[in-house]
Amino acid sequence: MSSSSFRHVSAAVAVGLCLILSVCRSMSVWPTVATPSQELCSVIVDHCLEFHAEGGRSFLLERAFERYLALIFYHGKNCRRPSEHKSLEQIFSDERAVRKDGGESSDEDMSNMWDSLSKFPVVSLIRVTVEEDTEIIQLHTNESYTIEMRPSSLHIRCQTVFGAMRALETLSQFVHYNFEYDLYYMHQLPSMIVDKPAFTHRGLLLDTGRHFTPLAGIQHVIRAMSYAKLNVLHWHIVDGQSFPLQPKTYHRLGLGAHSAEERYSTRDIHEIVEFAREHGGMCERCWINHVRRGISFYHTHIFFSCIFLSSSRPGDRHTITCNFMGCGLS
Repeated sequence: MSSSSFRHVSAAVAVGLCLILSVCRSMSVWPTVATPSQELCSVIVDHCLEFHAEGGRSFLLERAFERYLALIFYHGKNCRRPSEHKSLEQIFSDERAVRKDGGESSDEDMSNMWDSLSKFPVVSLIRVTVEEDTEIIQLHTNESYTIEMRPSSLHIRCQTVFGAMRALETLSQFVHYNFEYDLYYMHQLPSMIVDKPAFTHRGLLLDTGRHFTPLAGIQHVIRAMSYAKLNVLHWHIVDGQSFPLQPKTYHRLGLGAHSAEERYSTRDIHEIVEFAREHGGMCERCWINHVRRGISFYHTHIFFSCIFLSSSRPGDRHTITCNFMGCGLS
């Protein structure tokens, strides 16, 4: 198979994984929440839904708000300017008045539907309280959260911003859309949810040493991982088949890639690590022992080990350090 075919196949696999997990999102809450309350309710989601973070500003939380607004309103939303906006209660009231005055006929099923919908509480605000201001994710980072139903709002409490991301993902999976009335609603939402991951390490391995995957494909995988609340991307960057990494020094190592275009720069590494952090995941530290393809352009018949150090701390360097004879490759 040619290098171009590798790229296309890898991209297709990444997109396929994203689609599969997206379908899982639409079927039910996945993973199942740990301890939902027995009391269930249905609520309507206001088109002008707002998020409010109680406490200090958080870059990761603001990005999560933007991301989940798009996921919740997956068929778009019709939020007019405040002066023009009608609340859903007003819409129901107007509809009942129209039917009462006889200005517009409607069948019995439509009347029953409106009467039923008008009894649902309308959620227009989601409050998020995060106890800690850390934005660094590690294996033992607390990702637990609680969701409490309140009049016209939902309240999320969590210890870290990553718990808030898991809570927003849970809520987004409860959202359904009614095409007839252009309404978003949550069906059988527990009035209280207390949830935490069953495992600290919930990972997926991506092997770009054998099958090169473009950055966009890797980002698709990371997005799909966030839908399933996975927190670790084991990025197996290089192997004996190819060395698709272009260090700042020792540029000839990059000649071990499948082709000149199928390589990752150090800037690409930074981008993926940061992208994973913004989606509640981290790039796992990879211990690489299959780098003969790259080193063969410098030395022959040498077997050595390199360590790829990847940090989830913003601003940290992401380096390659060679322990062969103290060469200090970076």
